[in-house]
Amino acid sequence: MNYSETVVLEKTVVIDYLTLSIDFLKVQESSTGHWVVGAVDLYNELLFLLGHETGYLTLQPDRPLHGMMVGFRLGEHIRISYGGHHTKSAEGDYPLILELTGKACREFENYLNGNWLNLFKFVLNHEKFRVTRFDLAIDDYTGNEITFYELIELFKMKSFTTNFRSYTFIESGAIFSNQLGINGESLYFGKRDSENQLIIYNKFAQLLEEGRRSEVNSDYHYRYEMRFSGEKAKLILETFYQMNIDHASNDFMNFASSLLLQLLEFKDPESNRAKVRDRKIHPGWLKFLENVAKSELRISAPEEVTLEKKEEWMEYSMGTTF
Repeated sequence: MNYSETVVLEKTVVIDYLTLSIDFLKVQESSTGHWVVGAVDLYNELLFLLGHETGYLTLQPDRPLHGMMVGFRLGEHIRISYGGHHTKSAEGDYPLILELTGKACREFENYLNGNWLNLFKFVLNHEKFRVTRFDLAIDDYTGNEITFYELIELFKMKSFTTNFRSYTFIESGAIFSNQLGINGESLYFGKRDSENQLIIYNKFAQLLEEGRRSEVNSDYHYRYEMRFSGEKAKLILETFYQMNIDHASNDFMNFASSLLLQLLEFKDPESNRAKVRDRKIHPGWLKFLENVAKSELRISAPEEVTLEKKEEWMEYSMGTTF
């Protein structure tokens, strides 16, 4: 199969991880010692926005995360956890944790009729919530402006500036699929437990390694994944919502491009400036950022997600559940 024949867009920007700590659902311990959600109507509204239309009583129990007492799963990947005296906040509330991994984000968009603006509007209408993680990912399907291999060379030459104190290049070796060998290279900026982190990696190789061939759109697919936590994560969520609700998605794309530039500047090694920070931005990197600002922002399912694909997902989801 020639994957490049299926490319629709050169670049997209997607939400690729979201963790919300929600304090306004009145999680409490019942008189029988069970942890329950007291604000049932609000809880069911949240579940409806997540694509679960039959109410909390029909949720699939699952292992709770983050040391909590109660856990549920929506679809195949979306997780809800709550309960436990140790989770009590300074204000006396017990949070409900909603966690969407990268796979859960795509499931939310493509198969659960999810819409980020509707979900964010729901939480923003209440003050008691925190965004503990928000990942924004830029997918490049062509490398037209600058390739990952050029970035590696610039990295090895230390022709870049960044505020991250820790950075490294990891090559995980070749991944072979149908006699096709792909290196799983990654550039890491920042530590996993830091407030911000940037990872640039071979998404094509990851999809093949995980057996997710149906998601492959191009044999060149590199991801620029920006991970944020704390107040910065909440600011980005609020900015995402406000700019898109005001029909200013182009402004948000400029914002996303500027976020990446704030995290990392690749410099032109042919500049006559001795100090790297004084050199001009590499022209390929600058062009890449300019085109990111013109790319598509994923808010809900793309039109090419067909009914057939949704049925395939339903069969897979039911099979793994039972």
